[in-house]
Amino acid sequence: MKLAQIPSAILWSSLLLGAAAAPASASERVVISQVQLNSSLTQMTITGQGFAAGEKVTLGSSNITSQCSLGSATIITCGFTPALNPGEYRVVVSKNEDHFDVFDVTAPLAGPAGPAGPTGATGPAGPQGPQGPAGPQGPQGLKGDTGATGATGPQGPPGANGTFSTAGVVTNAFSVFVPPLTEFRQELDCDAGKVAVAAGGGPPSPIDPVSFFTAPLPAFSQPDGLSGPPTGWQFSGTNNAGTRGITFRLFIVCSP
Repeated sequence: MKLAQIPSAILWSSLLLGAAAAPASASERVVISQVQLNSSLTQMTITGQGFAAGEKVTLGSSNITSQCSLGSATIITCGFTPALNPGEYRVVVSKNEDHFDVFDVTAPLAGPAGPAGPTGATGPAGPQGPQGPAGPQGPQGLKGDTGATGATGPQGPPGANGTFSTAGVVTNAFSVFVPPLTEFRQELDCDAGKVAVAAGGGPPSPIDPVSFFTAPLPAFSQPDGLSGPPTGWQFSGTNNAGTRGITFRLFIVCSP
Protein backbone atom coordinates (compact mmCIF):
# COMPACT_ATOMS: atom_id res chain seq x y z
CA MET A 1 0.00 0.00 0.00
CA LYS A 2 1.13 3.61 -0.46
CA LEU A 3 2.64 5.15 2.73
CA ALA A 4 0.41 7.67 4.37
CA GLN A 5 3.28 9.52 6.08
CA ILE A 6 6.84 10.43 5.21
CA PRO A 7 9.46 9.46 7.82
CA SER A 8 10.18 12.32 10.21
CA ALA A 9 13.90 12.47 9.33
CA ILE A 10 13.05 12.99 5.70
CA LEU A 11 10.33 15.52 6.62
CA TRP A 12 12.68 17.70 8.70
CA SER A 13 15.30 17.51 5.99
CA SER A 14 12.77 18.69 3.48
CA LEU A 15 11.65 21.59 5.75
CA LEU A 16 15.19 22.77 6.36
CA LEU A 17 15.96 22.78 2.68
CA GLY A 18 12.57 24.04 1.58
CA ALA A 19 13.48 27.69 1.71
CA ALA A 20 16.61 27.28 -0.42
CA ALA A 21 15.73 24.35 -2.70
CA ALA A 22 13.63 24.82 -5.83
CA PRO A 23 10.61 22.52 -6.35
CA ALA A 24 11.50 19.16 -8.09
CA SER A 25 10.74 19.06 -11.80
CA ALA A 26 8.57 16.30 -13.29
CA SER A 27 11.66 14.56 -14.74
CA GLU A 28 13.31 14.40 -11.27
CA ARG A 29 10.27 13.18 -9.34
CA VAL A 30 10.15 9.44 -8.41
CA VAL A 31 6.70 7.94 -7.80
CA ILE A 32 5.85 4.31 -6.88
CA SER A 33 2.22 3.51 -7.69
CA GLN A 34 2.24 -0.27 -7.25
CA VAL A 35 4.46 -3.19 -6.13
CA GLN A 36 3.53 -6.79 -7.00
CA LEU A 37 5.10 -10.13 -5.99
CA ASN A 38 4.55 -13.31 -7.96
CA SER A 39 3.02 -16.35 -6.23
CA SER A 40 6.39 -18.07 -5.73
CA LEU A 41 7.92 -14.87 -4.19
CA THR A 42 10.82 -14.98 -6.66
CA GLN A 43 9.99 -11.80 -8.63
CA MET A 44 8.88 -8.29 -7.74
CA THR A 45 7.52 -5.73 -10.21
CA ILE A 46 7.57 -2.03 -9.30
CA THR A 47 5.27 0.25 -11.32
CA GLY A 48 5.42 4.03 -11.18
CA GLN A 49 6.96 7.11 -12.82
CA GLY A 50 10.33 8.80 -13.13
CA PHE A 51 12.43 5.62 -13.02
CA ALA A 52 15.90 5.89 -14.58
CA ALA A 53 19.13 3.91 -14.79
CA GLY A 54 21.33 4.04 -11.72
CA GLU A 55 18.52 4.51 -9.21
CA LYS A 56 18.89 2.66 -5.93
CA VAL A 57 16.35 0.05 -4.89
CA THR A 58 16.12 -1.21 -1.30
CA LEU A 59 13.90 -3.86 0.24
CA GLY A 60 13.69 -3.45 3.96
CA SER A 61 17.31 -2.93 5.05
CA SER A 62 18.82 -4.69 1.98
CA ASN A 63 20.18 -2.93 -1.09
CA ILE A 64 18.81 -5.04 -3.98
CA THR A 65 19.77 -2.71 -6.84
CA SER A 66 22.00 -5.39 -8.42
CA GLN A 67 18.99 -7.78 -8.53
CA CYS A 68 16.80 -5.31 -10.42
CA SER A 69 16.56 -4.22 -14.05
CA LEU A 70 14.96 -1.14 -15.55
CA GLY A 71 12.28 -2.06 -18.07
CA SER A 72 11.23 1.53 -18.78
CA ALA A 73 10.63 4.82 -16.99
CA THR A 74 7.57 3.17 -15.45
CA ILE A 75 8.66 -0.41 -14.63
CA ILE A 76 11.46 -1.96 -12.53
CA THR A 77 11.70 -5.78 -12.21
CA CYS A 78 13.65 -7.51 -9.41
CA GLY A 79 14.41 -11.21 -8.93
CA PHE A 80 15.07 -13.22 -5.76
CA THR A 81 17.08 -16.43 -5.37
CA PRO A 82 16.16 -17.99 -3.05
CA ALA A 83 12.57 -16.75 -2.79
CA LEU A 84 11.58 -14.08 -0.29
CA ASN A 85 10.40 -15.20 3.12
CA PRO A 86 6.80 -14.27 3.95
CA GLY A 87 6.48 -10.96 5.79
CA GLU A 88 6.09 -7.18 5.39
CA TYR A 89 8.72 -5.23 3.44
CA ARG A 90 9.36 -1.54 2.67
CA VAL A 91 10.40 -0.82 -0.89
CA VAL A 92 12.34 2.39 -1.60
CA VAL A 93 13.34 3.68 -5.04
CA SER A 94 15.67 6.68 -4.77
CA LYS A 95 17.23 8.90 -7.41
CA ASN A 96 19.18 10.78 -4.73
CA GLU A 97 18.66 11.95 -1.17
CA ASP A 98 16.04 14.45 -2.28
CA HIS A 99 14.13 12.41 -4.83
CA PHE A 100 12.73 9.05 -3.74
CA ASP A 101 9.49 7.23 -2.96
CA VAL A 102 8.46 4.49 -0.53
CA PHE A 103 5.92 1.61 -0.78
CA ASP A 104 5.06 -1.11 1.76
CA VAL A 105 4.39 -4.60 0.40
CA THR A 106 3.41 -7.87 2.08
CA ALA A 107 4.80 -11.29 1.04
CA PRO A 108 1.93 -13.57 2.12
CA LEU A 109 2.22 -17.00 3.63
CA ALA A 110 1.26 -19.81 1.27
CA GLY A 111 -2.25 -20.94 2.09
CA PRO A 112 -3.43 -24.55 2.07
CA ALA A 113 -4.04 -26.15 -1.30
CA GLY A 114 -7.52 -25.51 -2.60
CA PRO A 115 -9.89 -28.25 -3.70
CA ALA A 116 -9.45 -29.76 -7.12
CA GLY A 117 -11.34 -27.94 -9.81
CA PRO A 118 -13.92 -29.64 -12.03
CA THR A 119 -12.74 -31.73 -14.96
CA GLY A 120 -12.37 -29.65 -18.08
CA ALA A 121 -14.17 -30.36 -21.33
CA THR A 122 -12.64 -32.90 -23.67
CA GLY A 123 -10.37 -31.19 -26.18
CA PRO A 124 -10.58 -31.74 -29.93
CA ALA A 125 -9.00 -34.85 -31.40
CA GLY A 126 -5.36 -34.38 -32.33
CA PRO A 127 -3.96 -35.07 -35.78
CA GLN A 128 -3.38 -38.67 -36.79
CA GLY A 129 0.03 -39.91 -35.76
CA PRO A 130 2.54 -41.56 -38.09
CA GLN A 131 2.11 -45.23 -38.94
CA GLY A 132 3.75 -47.49 -36.42
CA PRO A 133 6.23 -50.24 -37.30
CA ALA A 134 4.96 -53.65 -38.40
CA GLY A 135 4.24 -55.99 -35.51
CA PRO A 136 5.70 -59.48 -35.17
CA GLN A 137 4.17 -62.33 -37.18
CA GLY A 138 1.31 -63.99 -35.36
CA PRO A 139 0.88 -67.75 -34.88
CA GLN A 140 -0.52 -69.88 -37.70
CA GLY A 141 -4.30 -69.88 -37.72
CA LEU A 142 -6.63 -72.87 -37.84
CA LYS A 143 -7.29 -74.62 -41.13
CA GLY A 144 -10.18 -72.96 -42.90
CA ASP A 145 -13.18 -74.56 -44.56
CA THR A 146 -12.88 -75.90 -48.08
CA GLY A 147 -13.59 -73.11 -50.53
CA ALA A 148 -16.16 -73.19 -53.32
CA THR A 149 -15.26 -74.86 -56.60
CA GLY A 150 -13.52 -72.40 -58.88
CA ALA A 151 -14.58 -71.50 -62.39
CA THR A 152 -13.60 -73.78 -65.27
CA GLY A 153 -10.21 -72.84 -66.61
CA PRO A 154 -9.48 -71.94 -70.23
CA GLN A 155 -9.22 -74.74 -72.80
CA GLY A 156 -5.73 -76.15 -73.09
CA PRO A 157 -3.69 -76.18 -76.28
CA PRO A 158 -4.39 -78.94 -78.86
CA GLY A 159 -2.60 -82.21 -78.28
CA ALA A 160 0.00 -83.65 -80.59
CA ASN A 161 -1.24 -85.37 -83.73
CA GLY A 162 -1.72 -89.08 -83.36
CA THR A 163 -0.09 -91.62 -85.66
CA PHE A 164 -2.00 -93.07 -88.61
CA SER A 165 -0.83 -95.89 -90.77
CA THR A 166 -1.56 -95.59 -94.49
CA ALA A 167 -0.82 -99.24 -95.17
CA GLY A 168 -3.68 -100.73 -97.18
CA VAL A 169 -5.61 -97.42 -97.36
CA VAL A 170 -7.27 -96.84 -100.75
CA THR A 171 -8.94 -93.68 -102.08
CA ASN A 172 -11.53 -94.17 -104.81
CA ALA A 173 -12.56 -91.11 -106.88
CA PHE A 174 -15.57 -90.69 -109.13
CA SER A 175 -17.09 -87.85 -111.20
CA VAL A 176 -20.77 -87.23 -111.89
CA PHE A 177 -22.06 -84.75 -114.49
CA VAL A 178 -25.39 -83.21 -113.44
CA PRO A 179 -27.46 -81.23 -115.97
CA PRO A 180 -29.08 -77.88 -115.02
CA LEU A 181 -31.85 -78.03 -112.41
CA THR A 182 -31.34 -81.77 -111.89
CA GLU A 183 -30.90 -83.92 -108.76
CA PHE A 184 -28.48 -86.82 -108.49
CA ARG A 185 -27.74 -89.71 -106.08
CA GLN A 186 -24.54 -91.79 -106.15
CA GLU A 187 -23.09 -94.54 -103.94
CA LEU A 188 -19.43 -95.51 -103.68
CA ASP A 189 -18.51 -98.83 -102.03
CA CYS A 190 -15.23 -100.07 -100.61
CA ASP A 191 -13.67 -103.35 -101.73
CA ALA A 192 -14.57 -106.46 -99.76
CA GLY A 193 -12.90 -106.61 -96.37
CA LYS A 194 -12.44 -102.85 -96.11
CA VAL A 195 -14.45 -100.17 -94.32
CA ALA A 196 -15.15 -96.55 -95.27
CA VAL A 197 -13.29 -94.14 -92.97
CA ALA A 198 -13.89 -90.87 -94.83
CA ALA A 199 -15.54 -89.38 -97.89
CA GLY A 200 -16.13 -86.02 -99.50
CA GLY A 201 -16.44 -84.04 -102.68
CA GLY A 202 -18.55 -81.35 -104.26
CA PRO A 203 -18.70 -78.98 -107.25
CA PRO A 204 -15.52 -77.53 -108.78
CA SER A 205 -16.18 -74.09 -107.34
CA PRO A 206 -17.50 -73.24 -103.89
CA ILE A 207 -19.70 -70.54 -105.44
CA ASP A 208 -21.54 -72.91 -107.75
CA PRO A 209 -25.30 -72.89 -106.99
CA VAL A 210 -25.66 -76.47 -105.75
CA SER A 211 -26.96 -78.54 -102.85
CA PHE A 212 -24.66 -81.38 -101.71
CA PHE A 213 -25.01 -84.07 -98.97
CA THR A 214 -22.99 -87.12 -97.88
CA ALA A 215 -23.66 -89.96 -95.42
CA PRO A 216 -21.96 -93.30 -94.62
CA LEU A 217 -23.68 -96.50 -95.67
CA PRO A 218 -23.95 -99.18 -92.95
CA ALA A 219 -22.91 -102.74 -93.76
CA PHE A 220 -25.45 -105.48 -94.09
CA SER A 221 -26.92 -106.56 -90.80
CA GLN A 222 -24.79 -108.90 -88.75
CA PRO A 223 -26.20 -112.22 -87.48
CA ASP A 224 -26.90 -110.58 -84.14
CA GLY A 225 -29.08 -107.98 -85.86
CA LEU A 226 -26.63 -105.10 -85.41
CA SER A 227 -25.07 -103.02 -88.13
CA GLY A 228 -21.33 -103.19 -88.64
CA PRO A 229 -18.91 -100.42 -89.66
CA PRO A 230 -19.73 -98.53 -92.91
CA THR A 231 -18.54 -100.14 -96.10
CA GLY A 232 -19.58 -97.36 -98.46
CA TRP A 233 -20.77 -93.76 -98.79
CA GLN A 234 -23.82 -92.13 -100.26
CA PHE A 235 -23.71 -88.77 -102.09
CA SER A 236 -26.69 -86.67 -103.20
CA GLY A 237 -27.25 -83.19 -104.49
CA THR A 238 -28.90 -80.79 -106.92
CA ASN A 239 -27.53 -78.57 -109.68
CA ASN A 240 -29.44 -75.32 -109.16
CA ALA A 241 -27.79 -73.57 -112.09
CA GLY A 242 -30.45 -72.89 -114.67
CA THR A 243 -28.34 -72.85 -117.84
CA ARG A 244 -25.28 -75.06 -117.37
CA GLY A 245 -24.31 -78.51 -116.20
CA ILE A 246 -21.92 -79.07 -113.28
CA THR A 247 -19.55 -81.99 -112.72
CA PHE A 248 -19.43 -83.16 -109.07
CA ARG A 249 -16.19 -84.84 -107.97
CA LEU A 250 -16.63 -87.52 -105.29
CA PHE A 251 -14.14 -89.64 -103.27
CA ILE A 252 -14.17 -92.33 -100.60
CA VAL A 253 -11.30 -93.49 -98.35
CA CYS A 254 -11.27 -97.22 -97.52
CA SER A 255 -9.09 -98.90 -94.91
CA PRO A 256 -8.52 -102.55 -93.96
